Amino acid sequence: MDNNMKNLIPQTENDNIVLLKKIETFTETCCLYPPLTLEELETLREKFISANTEYKNYYDWIIVMINNCVWKDTIARIPYEYRILVLPQCLKHSKKCKGEYDEFGLLCNKCGICSIYEIQNKADKLGMLTIVAEGSTAIAGLIENGKIDAVIGVGCMESLKKAFPLMVKHAIPGIAIPLFKDGCEDTSVSKFLLDSAMNLKSEKFSRFLKPDKIKDEVLSWFECNNIFDLINENKNSITFNKAVKYLCGSGKRWRPYLLTAVYNALTQNNSYDTNIKKLAIAIESFHKASLIHDDIEDNDFFRGGEETLHKNFNIPIALNIGDLLLGMGYKIITSLDLDANIKNRLLAISATAHQELSVGQGDELEWKFNPEILDLQKIINIYGLKTSPAFSAALKFGAVYANASVDILLILDKFSVSFGIAYQLLDDIEDFNFMRKNKKFKLEMSAIINIISKNSNKTDFKKLIKNNNQEIDLKEFFEEQKIEAALNKVKLMYEHYRKESLRSLQPLKETVLKRLLFLITGKILKDI
Repeated sequence: MDNNMKNLIPQTENDNIVLLKKIETFTETCCLYPPLTLEELETLREKFISANTEYKNYYDWIIVMINNCVWKDTIARIPYEYRILVLPQCLKHSKKCKGEYDEFGLLCNKCGICSIYEIQNKADKLGMLTIVAEGSTAIAGLIENGKIDAVIGVGCMESLKKAFPLMVKHAIPGIAIPLFKDGCEDTSVSKFLLDSAMNLKSEKFSRFLKPDKIKDEVLSWFECNNIFDLINENKNSITFNKAVKYLCGSGKRWRPYLLTAVYNALTQNNSYDTNIKKLAIAIESFHKASLIHDDIEDNDFFRGGEETLHKNFNIPIALNIGDLLLGMGYKIITSLDLDANIKNRLLAISATAHQELSVGQGDELEWKFNPEILDLQKIINIYGLKTSPAFSAALKFGAVYANASVDILLILDKFSVSFGIAYQLLDDIEDFNFMRKNKKFKLEMSAIINIISKNSNKTDFKKLIKNNNQEIDLKEFFEEQKIEAALNKVKLMYEHYRKESLRSLQPLKETVLKRLLFLITGKILKDI
């Protein structure tokens, strides 16, 4: 079928009203909770078209309207002053427009020749900001700087398509209004669809949590004096001082942030008591302890450009500090002012994560002492054990403290498995690219090296292993074609697990938590 035939747009207000009503009824029966991935929207479109075959040619328009319907209630709760209306410049009169331009777009001259002034005037009365600019570019800038809570965007279908991945990545609620026709000048838009979107209003206003504010709050907890005050330990102990100093040293604090953000998303509580701060310190203590032990086991002398603890002191002292941090984490949990049942659940989560991480690390260490070409699934399983439990524990700490249901905890577990594998595969890709650029080979478990070796002469793999910590060019051992094929395969695997992490959230009914996890995935799992 001709693509133009598949991408029809209703051309009258009555057609818009009738079709939108059908889509609204359809989405209500599906019990959908935003955000939705493109894959989910495509499945829903096929389901709708199979029941309404007369609309099979409104292919992209149906997807847009399904997504609009799903976000409608969320946007209605966002105060008008935190919504933005983005209009395309092609709504202006191409011959008679006297508007000027600044860095944000067209400045309307308020002459009334086109529809822009009337639309802007309505938005102003509601308290909504409006810009007139090229759709996808304008929306990208606004989303990236985190200044908006919701977008109502008018544009051609192509611009709306370009903006969609950004909206998903940043978990921004959005309503898209397709123009009646594509083109770069003298276009028009449905007054009914636009007015309906602009006038959305709920009796209950709410705003999405601000990740940067949460991150800043969490970072402020990791000052040595704050830690000592919270854990109530002796500041005069040399060992405790070293442990706390290391705990407060450099780090992204992803795990304390995830814990706190999940708690915030489920409770809408922006004030944090002693218990949540202690939990954040406990989860970071576990993480820092694992880094100390990993660095010793991997014989690494630098992490993030800084000397590792055993390089700075010595192995016995570093091991002891790692053990102290583990004990400190468990002791903090037992000291929480909480019901014993909740503390037991937190301890069980910690112990399970600790055990799984050790098994994953152990499997990798076994491989290091006897490197061999592995089945790819074995590597994926090790990656899951090495990385996923730490993310899962952080997410579930926040959920348990927020009194979340068992169903939510199971979803967080499933999310963490795919997320952790994707995280490790991304690390593989970045390390491999660094190695190729700098021609420095270090013996690490790598899905990419494993695939190249499996598709090459096995003796080349053994030769490569013997060159550990040596300056080498991979092309001396493997064909360039096989190197590129392996890298591309792992990139595809990474994309699969990144998408799988989002797919795992499909049954999640808590929109704020779902948005948070979409946002986290977009921030940590980069585009490649």
